Amino acid sequence: MFLSKGNTIETVSAGVRTFRNVLSSYISKRFTGRITYRYPAEGIFISIEMVEGTITACRGVALGNLYEGVSCCEVAVDYLDSVEGSIEVVEVKADAIINDTLVFPSSKIEGETVLHKQLAAPLKLVEEKQTKQIEIAQPIPIKRTTVSSECIDPLQLYSILKTSQLVFQTNNPLQHIDIEKMVDELKNRNPVHIYISSTVDGQTLRILIDIANRIEYYQLETEGDNICGEEAYRQYIQKKLLNTKIWLQ
Repeated sequence: MFLSKGNTIETVSAGVRTFRNVLSSYISKRFTGRITYRYPAEGIFISIEMVEGTITACRGVALGNLYEGVSCCEVAVDYLDSVEGSIEVVEVKADAIINDTLVFPSSKIEGETVLHKQLAAPLKLVEEKQTKQIEIAQPIPIKRTTVSSECIDPLQLYSILKTSQLVFQTNNPLQHIDIEKMVDELKNRNPVHIYISSTVDGQTLRILIDIANRIEYYQLETEGDNICGEEAYRQYIQKKLLNTKIWLQ
């Protein structure tokens, strides 16, 4: 919806993290860039640009109509808590965002809108709920059943990925507790398998969760060899995870 380009740092399904949660999180980080909500099945595309956490522009299409500025923010409110669609986060330089507002002057946001009020008011409730979930989850690093000592069968993985949907992607560093929370959310969607790929100390980590058989596979690919099972699991819970992607089958 805007002309500026940047680096995509996160793509997440709204069923994992809502538009509200993503916006609130990046506003609190004083993020500079663009956050876009997409729901192609309904023709919904809403792009919000911010500089150091301050919303500066909004432009979107909903049901065949173009919305800019304040009216765009009003439409965005309708999709803050939707579990359909996806959210993309792109780093964009401040001067490029300023140029976007010059090209699309009607998109510029000055002052408080209904979107600001919606993001500010419920934020404490959202944070409190998330804090409680973290406190419950912390005593157990990950809610798991059996960790297989075997490596992941590449043919089985290929078959799974052919019918899987990418629901989360980020370049930001994560801890195992972050993965655990997302896996818990995804299990509510009754998947057959959850597959996770990430990077640990420059090495590829693969995790395959077989929901039906209650088995989890952990595989760390090192130079010339694979570490599987409990040792790979220990690396997973001890190290930072980069370039993480999650698929759902």
